[in-house]
Amino acid sequence: MKTSRLKHLVIAFVLLCQLAACSDDPKPVQQTNKNLDPISISLVHPPELTSFLTSQISKFQATRGEQDAPLTIELIAEPSVYAADHLASGSIKADAWISPSKSLIEHANASVRNLGGKQIDCKELFSTPMVVAAPKALADSLVTKPQIVISDVFPPSGTVARVADKPVTFGQVKPHAAPSGYGALLQLAVSMSSSSDSYTVEDLASEKVLSRLALVQQHASSYDKSSEVVLNRAAEVPDDRYKLAFVTEQQMALYNLLQGGLKYVALYPERGSVWLDYTLCRNEREWVTDNKIKAIQEFSSYLLTPKAQEEAVINGFRTKTLGAGFVPPLTEEYGVTADMPLKKIDQIDPKVIGKLLEKWPTLLRPLSITMVIDSSGSMADERIGVVQGQLRDFLEALSPRDHVSLISVSRDPERLVDFTDKKQDVITALNKIQGRGGFALYDAIKLAVENLVQYKALSSRKVILLIADGDDTD
Repeated sequence: MKTSRLKHLVIAFVLLCQLAACSDDPKPVQQTNKNLDPISISLVHPPELTSFLTSQISKFQATRGEQDAPLTIELIAEPSVYAADHLASGSIKADAWISPSKSLIEHANASVRNLGGKQIDCKELFSTPMVVAAPKALADSLVTKPQIVISDVFPPSGTVARVADKPVTFGQVKPHAAPSGYGALLQLAVSMSSSSDSYTVEDLASEKVLSRLALVQQHASSYDKSSEVVLNRAAEVPDDRYKLAFVTEQQMALYNLLQGGLKYVALYPERGSVWLDYTLCRNEREWVTDNKIKAIQEFSSYLLTPKAQEEAVINGFRTKTLGAGFVPPLTEEYGVTADMPLKKIDQIDPKVIGKLLEKWPTLLRPLSITMVIDSSGSMADERIGVVQGQLRDFLEALSPRDHVSLISVSRDPERLVDFTDKKQDVITALNKIQGRGGFALYDAIKLAVENLVQYKALSSRKVILLIADGDDTD
């Protein structure tokens, strides 16, 4: 056991060393030609690649010689869906972009407007399939392991999903927050479609498929900002239930590695896995000069060298030269099956992404939120005003399908608004709250719990939002 634990720690240290660009050997000093005009490149990328790219840029710089101009590569971390829109509109003026999906590149290119530019000269760097990360006990209970029939586990009927007599829910990343978020949405659309080999907007975003997606989303228990949060939440559920996570193979394997063992097993969708293929493109606009084009091509070529590709695999990605099963964490020890998935889905109509993202607010499982606001004397003057302003913004950002109730608490808790989807009614009541008296915190929490229990919204996620500046005084 100690030997196994030490092995995990050593591999994790090697990975962290790769991320930090550390080395036993001193880095060569960049001997570029100071007589040449310096080149500066701006590179938009998914935030999860920041550490890896920082390491690779450092090593790439060390390969440049006296014939090369001084080069700076500025990294701009931007969630990919937003990056696609900002690059298409020109609100981000960047020279190059690493997109996690060729379909997303096509989606951006079809939306170019204003000062935006098309993404061209694209080269795939590495990739990873979408998987359903399952606790080992749940994975072992599925006769289809290491595959999963998603529509069997999460029937699009609104009924409670069960495996081995335990209820099952799932978590996923918000589609706009990270690549695995819209990857999960695409994967679910594929699983709910009646087509097995066509991935057009008519196949994956028809009214029938959207209706089934909305029903499947009733099994969702959380929408988080990153895969790490999704996996952490799934690991914390009680023993009387299971929770699956829609993430990439890379993220699950890396999570297992850094956690020191087999926390999750990758289940590969039986109808085929949607792949995220990380691809570097350059902007076609005139500000990308010939010198910049050459530097982008050189950096792209460097990322495809055997050494850089090996380091991508160490970070959990598959490459065209190194697949799974050879180098940790892409091994069975970390939940990966080398010869899976049997079917690769990487050519999806870019219109599908736009349609699913447009419909997402009507698909996701809505919220039922009880807001508990401290209205005691300590909140008088500026404090209550700040809280009211923040909550107005919060309410306006909610989906039209979300329901909210409002409780204020000073000496006694008072229900000001029962559950409603009319956010303006809540804002009107919120604006009238004034700070005075004591603070019956525990009575307020009791009322909030009773409020949620009594509310018969079977398909909603239930949340208590408590804002206070002190402890119970009454």
